[in-house]
Amino acid sequence: MGKRNYYDVLGVNRNATDDEINRAFRQLAKKYHPDVSKEKDAEAKFKEVNEAYEVLSDPNKRRNYDQFGHAGNDPNSFSGFSGFSGFSGFSKGFSSGGDFEDIFSGGFGDIFENFFGGGAKKRRGFSNQPIKGKNVAARVTVTLKEQMFGKTVKLDLNVDKTCEACDGTGAKDPKKDIHTCTTCDGYGYVNIEQRSLFGVIQSQQPCPDCKGCGKVVTSKCPKCKGQCHYRGKEVVEIELPKSIYENQQLRIREKGNYGLNSGPRGDLYLEISVKPNKYFKRVNDNLHLDLPVSYLDALLGAKIKVPTFDGYVHLKLPANTKINSVFSIPNHGFLKVQHLADVVI
Repeated sequence: MGKRNYYDVLGVNRNATDDEINRAFRQLAKKYHPDVSKEKDAEAKFKEVNEAYEVLSDPNKRRNYDQFGHAGNDPNSFSGFSGFSGFSGFSKGFSSGGDFEDIFSGGFGDIFENFFGGGAKKRRGFSNQPIKGKNVAARVTVTLKEQMFGKTVKLDLNVDKTCEACDGTGAKDPKKDIHTCTTCDGYGYVNIEQRSLFGVIQSQQPCPDCKGCGKVVTSKCPKCKGQCHYRGKEVVEIELPKSIYENQQLRIREKGNYGLNSGPRGDLYLEISVKPNKYFKRVNDNLHLDLPVSYLDALLGAKIKVPTFDGYVHLKLPANTKINSVFSIPNHGFLKVQHLADVVI
């Protein structure tokens, strides 16, 4: 079965803004995260959502996807020619690891040099560029008081960590077990010749033996089994801002999965939920309390004690106070903060 349309995966239309794509990703990541979801295929759906988000959140990848579909970001894809109508599509594999802009930046002369066996420039390491780690999602629950004053929380996360045993190389002994690929001579790609109506066409594709890295591992690391990373626990300490809204998302930079080839870590998306309080509730930036008073105090007036999260304060109740009257006590509610879709820490 082929891949689903990335827009359908996230449940957005093709004209969706970056904010709409981010919101859709957060909702689905929270729904299908393997650590919280009880659905049988949660892990597969989570990976599908993450893959769609990685493409649609990147302007270049999204542009390639809109023009060429899944093949637009697949270095192994090659569409070739379609009859006499000219080119039917290009893949990244035709250039030395660049994108579509790289192919066209040199003009049509460079294009035909690449296709018809011209002297293409070789660059070692087709895909050993630093790769950012994938994002992770989590949820934290706080009390209403903690929501008001902020709180330092500690989260136990399951993340892909760089293997310390092999320093992320995947080799048992990085000095002895990593060798230059003999298939591509360390360049990371190979030239492929295909016959067409226009003659023999030569294109470049990632090396099938080294997967474009230019290096091969002869003896894999026993800890990570050659994967360069492993799944492990990590404790992350986060300072929650004061007066943050419920269901507001925090994006904590570089607290997600570790990257490959010394790439940066992904981000942590944290969603806030608040426990209901028996007496208080938040309305916008105000703290509401229903306080019962006696009939005589309401009729004659009185000085009453009002509990707040800062302690008790005194309120002068005027005579002939009516039922459901509302009184305001300044400086005992929430800070006035802007309700943003994302708060970046």
